[in-house]
Amino acid sequence: EAAQKALELEQRANKLNRDKRQALIDESKLNRQLASERAKVADATLSIEDRQAALNAATEIANKIAANQVALKAREIDILRQQQALTNNTAEDNDKLAQLEAELNNIYAARDNMLREMVGQKAALAAQEQAMAKAAIDAANAADQAERDRIQSLHEFKVSLMEEGVNKRLELLEIEK
Repeated sequence: EAAQKALELEQRANKLNRDKRQALIDESKLNRQLASERAKVADATLSIEDRQAALNAATEIANKIAANQVALKAREIDILRQQQALTNNTAEDNDKLAQLEAELNNIYAARDNMLREMVGQKAALAAQEQAMAKAAIDAANAADQAERDRIQSLHEFKVSLMEEGVNKRLELLEIEK
């Protein structure tokens, strides 16, 4: 039974190696997409909405890359642990397992750092959006005030013309008497 288990683990290890090779190709394509989306996030010529959409896409891609890396590393650790359960382990075997577990932790740390950075970018974009909305409201309020001031000036001018007209009529009436 141990031989059967060892054969099964060897087959799983071979499949894992094939999957890791394919993952290298897939991850390189995802990294290209991630770089493209991150460039859009940094492009100040794009609208805030477009930049936020790019940031959401970048976050999704980064999560997919990390999830794939975690899945492969977890499979590798699982296979190694099962292989070690079948034999006496050397210090090298234990070092290999520790190395894989450290790599898994580093994947998590890199993912967490990238996600924290993206959360910061989301906050910055939201702040820019709020500032732009406030500026638009302030501009609209200023335009409204300017229109009110213009109407008030016209009204005052009309009143002064009317007063002037009344005064001239009174003068004419005085002259006619």
